[in-house]
Parts: sequence; structure tokens; C-alpha cells
Amino acid sequence: MAELKLSPIERLTLLNQFRILNCLDPNEGWAETVAVLEGGFSNEYGTLLDYLGTELPADEGDFVVSVLVMYEAMQHAVPAGEAGARDPYVFPGFDGNNEGAYLAYYKHIIDVQKRWDYLRRGRDLNSHFPTLDLYRTMLIRFREMNVAIHEMTPEQAEELIQIRR
Repeated sequence: MAELKLSPIERLTLLNQFRILNCLDPNEGWAETVAVLEGGFSNEYGTLLDYLGTELPADEGDFVVSVLVMYEAMQHAVPAGEAGARDPYVFPGFDGNNEGAYLAYYKHIIDVQKRWDYLRRGRDLNSHFPTLDLYRTMLIRFREMNVAIHEMTPEQAEELIQIRR
């Protein structure tokens, strides 16, 4: 990480904010951050950002939403009939080791926004394998199909699943 430089005003603003946090929740370790800012230990400023996730660009956030829409369409295309009939169409998630920002946004959508929570189906949201290239290929075909969410046929859903295999 590049060295973080703070102006005196930025440092004072952050110091006051972390002092307030320390008063509100002293067991969270904010006292150390207060000490770093008070002391002006610029080599430690980078630790102020440790709790921030990797930023996901807007177009990649749109990609995550598009993938969820595609899986929603596949879920609607397959009859719920027999137990396990929808198993191949369950959304695998994103890889926590290599696609952490995507997984974090997906968790936010599911857990905080409560959107597409039925795609979870009680599963871990971590696919445990890389998925981005696969989803990109599936999305190309999904867009070529040009079908609305509730208009996808079981055959079209199966075609997308075959890409995954």
C-alpha cells in the first residue's frame, strides 16, 4: 500500500472521530488508533484502512446483479416439482479466495438488502472455486437469449447450466 499522507486538519478530524468511537466502544481497540493519530506515526496510518474492503467498481457491481438476475431466471424456468430438481440451478456464489469483493457485494445484497435471498437456499455463499469467467460466458449466452425473467424455458436454463459443466 502506498504511504497515506494526512494534512493536519485531516489528522485532527480523524483523531476526533476515533476518540468518539473509543468513548462509545472502548473494547473495540480504538485507543491504539487514537494513539497513532495523536503521535503522528505516519508509517501506521495505513492501518486505519485495514477494516475497509476492496472497492468493487460500479461495472463489476452491475455484473454481480446481472449474474443474480440470470440465476433468478433459471430458477423460474425449472419446475419446483421433484425434490432436488432445482439443485443444478442453485447459485454457487463467488470464490472467497480470489473473488472477495464480488462475494462481499453478493453477501451485502443477500444479507443487508434482502434481495435474491432465495438464491442462497441455506448454502454458504462462497463457491470455493473461481467463477468469474464462467459467469461471463453464461451471461453472454443469457443476453443473446433476450428473455424476460419469467419467460425463460427449462431448455434455455439447461443450456446455461451446460456452459457451467
